[in-house]
Order: sequence, then C-alpha cells, then structure tokens
Amino acid sequence: MKMPPLLVLCAGEASGDRLGAGLIQHLKQQRPDLNIAGIGGPHMAAAGMDCWHDCRELAVMGLAEVLRHLPRLLKLRRGFRQRIIDTPATLFVGIDAPDFNLPLAAKLKQAGIPTMHYVSPSVWAWRPERVHSIAQSCDELLCLFPFEPSYYQATSLTCRVTGHPRADEIPLDDEREAQRQAWRTQLSLRPDDYLLTLLPGSRNSERKRLSPVFLATAQRFQQAIAPQRLVVLSAQADEASRRQLIQAQQQLAPDLSFHVLDRVDDALKLCDLVLAASGTVTLETLFYHRPQVAAYKLNALTYHWVRMFKLMKSPWLTLPNVLAQGALIPEIFQHAAEPEQLCEALLQWRSQPERVQHYEQRAREIHQQLRLNAHEQAAQAVYQRLQTLL
Repeated sequence: MKMPPLLVLCAGEASGDRLGAGLIQHLKQQRPDLNIAGIGGPHMAAAGMDCWHDCRELAVMGLAEVLRHLPRLLKLRRGFRQRIIDTPATLFVGIDAPDFNLPLAAKLKQAGIPTMHYVSPSVWAWRPERVHSIAQSCDELLCLFPFEPSYYQATSLTCRVTGHPRADEIPLDDEREAQRQAWRTQLSLRPDDYLLTLLPGSRNSERKRLSPVFLATAQRFQQAIAPQRLVVLSAQADEASRRQLIQAQQQLAPDLSFHVLDRVDDALKLCDLVLAASGTVTLETLFYHRPQVAAYKLNALTYHWVRMFKLMKSPWLTLPNVLAQGALIPEIFQHAAEPEQLCEALLQWRSQPERVQHYEQRAREIHQQLRLNAHEQAAQAVYQRLQTLL
C-alpha cells in the first residue's frame, strides 16, 4: 500500500509556529492523510504536526548570541537533515529562520529533496546579495509582502505573494471601541486615563536590554502628562515572562499603574499609544492602527559588526516604514534609544492629532493591501508543489 506523502516543516520561533499552524490547518483540509513532521511549537503540534524538535531550541537572535549557541545548532541541524533524508521527505518547507533553514534546504536539495521557503529573508534591509544563494537553496519562495519578489528578478526563483496572516486575523473595520470600553471597565480605568502599551520584546535578551529603558520612559511620560493619569499595559505569552516583567516594574518603576496581559492583541486593542521593540509587533501595531514609536538596542558586539561591515542597506528598519516607503513611525535605535528621546517621540504623537489621523489612514491602506488570505494562499502553493511530486 502506497504511503501518503511526508511534508517536513521547520519553524524557528513563535511567529513561525503560528505561520506553520495556519499552513497545516489549510493543507489538512485539502489532503487529510498528509503526514507532516519536523520542528515546530505548540500551535503546529496542535494543528497535527509530529514535532521532532521544539522550535524554542532554535530561537536565538543576534550575531553574538548565535556564536555562543553555534555548536549546538549545527549538531541539531545535521541530525535533523539526516532524518529528513533517511525518512525520506516528499517536500521540505522552511518557515522563516533563514540562517537555519536555507543552508539546510540547500543540502536537502543537493540530496534530491524538493524545497520551499515561507517568508522571504529581509534582503531589502540586510545583505541583498543573498538573493542568489536563496534561489539556489529552494525551488519556490512564499513572500508575505508585495514588494519582495522584485528583489529576486535577477534569479530564476519562483516567488508567490501570500499576504500577511496577521492582516487577515486583525479586523479591518474598527469594531474595537465597544471591546475597549468593556476592558477599561474590567480594569477599573477612568474614562480620561491615557493608556500606553510597552512591548519590550518576547526574547529574554530583548527584555533585559529594553525593559528598564521602556519603564523609565513611561515614568517620564507620566510626569509630562500630569495631572492626567497614565496606565501602562504590556503583554507576555508565558507566565515566567510575565513574572519577569512585573518584577522589573516593581523594582524600577513602582509608582506606575501597570498591567501585564496574556495577549499582545489585547494590549494593542486597548491603548492610545505604543512603544515597541522593533520587529513583527510594529506591523501588528500598524494593523491595529495605533500610533507607535519603535526602539531597539542590539547586543554591543552585534552592533559593532553591523556597523563595521555596513550590513544595513535600507534607510528604514521597521516594516511600517518599509511598506509606507517613508518615515511613518519614529525609529530610535541603539545609543539614541534612551528615556529622554523615547518620551519626546511619544509626546509628539500625543500633541499632533493631524499626524495621528494621517498615520491611521496610511495604516488602514497598508492593512487592506496585505489582506490576501495568507494561510490559504500558502497552503495552495505547497499543495500544488506536492501535486507535481506525487
């Protein structure tokens, strides 16, 4: 009896786990007997994937941080690659995590296993020459953003735009005001309370660098808007991270009215303004049409290498600005990312309602452009590739 095809997926962190789960759910609708295995997290496992490894084993960020974990990561990748070849897999799909997935895909392709990659690396920002090695590593690339395929025109790589799944999941029309008022009541907030959401990152290294700066910024902001009361929100998905953030607030800014929620979405629905670590959350904030300031501090050694080798190629570092092709939101990085500068950027949003109105309009336009049923588009592309292999 012929065995059903085996699809091997590899997600490198929490965002990839969510992408992979949506992909699996839509694939299973088209091919319920499809065997799916690989590296993922709880969402992919719940969707029906046999997890050979947990994606948290791969969640390392920054050049210096990667170097510390490199022997372990290389050993894991070698073992994973051999298991894929020995099984063997019908198709391999790497989900984001390009530094782990693309070299793996190149080796698998050499061994005769077809490969795809889901989420284009940020070639518009870092090392654009990578387009050629990416094209050699995979047979097809699934891009989240409409501007990305143009970077691969000089290669033979097939690119398909899926749109962004978070643009699909977050409502375009603002039905949030009623929910917002309900949450305000639940948290015993006053009608005139000003809500600032702090999102210092999901990784421990990010939170350690940014939480003290963000909390000090919130204290300055509170003093600047007095006598209006400031309520500070944040969000972390796991209990350990929530405890860590609350402990930092109690030690560094005990006078703040501070609430840590379970879901970033809730913190974004409720707030008036956002201070966020540069990353995917700035795009989610855009989809909620909330004005924001993006900040980041790299590990000192990583920052030194970035400057020395001139690795940054884009004039903008956050997706809202890349998508808008302009300075839609303030980007404040490294040595400039200190409480005084961050607070001033936040206060400028508060004092310029016409700027907020323009931002909300552009945010809605970008949101609409990226609502393409991403999970369905990605699943269709993977299913069509599988069909050609069976």
